[in-house]
Amino acid sequence: MLWSLVLIVLVGFTGSEASNCHENSSTACCKVHDEIKGEWKTSQSSDWIDENVTYDSERAVDPYADTCSHTNQTSGNWWRIDLLSVYTISCVCIFNIENHASNLTGAQIYIGNSREENGTANPTCRNITNFTIKKCNDFRFNPGVSGRYVTVFLPRNDFLILCDVKIFGKKKESPFQLIMEKKTWADALDYCRGHHETLASIVDEETQTWAELEADNSSTPFVWVGLRYTCTLGFWFWVEDLIVEFTRWAPGSKIEECNMSGAIEKQGNHSWSTKCADMEFEFICKK
Repeated sequence: MLWSLVLIVLVGFTGSEASNCHENSSTACCKVHDEIKGEWKTSQSSDWIDENVTYDSERAVDPYADTCSHTNQTSGNWWRIDLLSVYTISCVCIFNIENHASNLTGAQIYIGNSREENGTANPTCRNITNFTIKKCNDFRFNPGVSGRYVTVFLPRNDFLILCDVKIFGKKKESPFQLIMEKKTWADALDYCRGHHETLASIVDEETQTWAELEADNSSTPFVWVGLRYTCTLGFWFWVEDLIVEFTRWAPGSKIEECNMSGAIEKQGNHSWSTKCADMEFEFICKK
């Protein structure tokens, strides 16, 4: 029989200090911040199953106080939420009941735009040093931290239990817009320059994330961005006159030939691919 998993506890600190709130009140934490609500996706390293009940990752963000997510026991357990947009995150609350493995002291909170290593490739925003069970605690970030993913990671060999997780912050405005018209790369560039600024440039993890979010809504398998190869000079460049430093090429997909441009895959890891510029895809403009 699985140990009792009930009530609500929110983990929180300001620096290494935990601030107390009203016991069993998840709404008290981060009360000066805007809670992020709406669509999201969660995942975790494994799902504990007991008496035909699966303690999956969604239980940490559902509206019920008597449910918790719960992994199997192993080293390096993780739980992650994909906010499906980029936010400036100002506060994270985690609530846990008293349980055999509910003390999160030693866990880490990561926030950023990378999915690599289950989100732990992002910067560490908190090392949890003083977790209080059955108390509402908040973990504040000043200034706020930009990111799409929030990951809770437990390095030690143990279960990872989360009874209630709340994220607070403000949604950032996308610099990009998907145009759902099929055009060649040159025609897409002309359209973006005539109606917006230009084709999108992807210069870091955050702009890659914004491009991925736009590409998700495309009806074509690839979408054009402002990446172009010059066979005269022999290098790739962005049409905003930016050099290519950050990259996300799919293995074997970087082809350096004349009349080639860069596109992003709609699915999978949204990797970059080289495509003949005469092909017709939907495209992403910079606003």
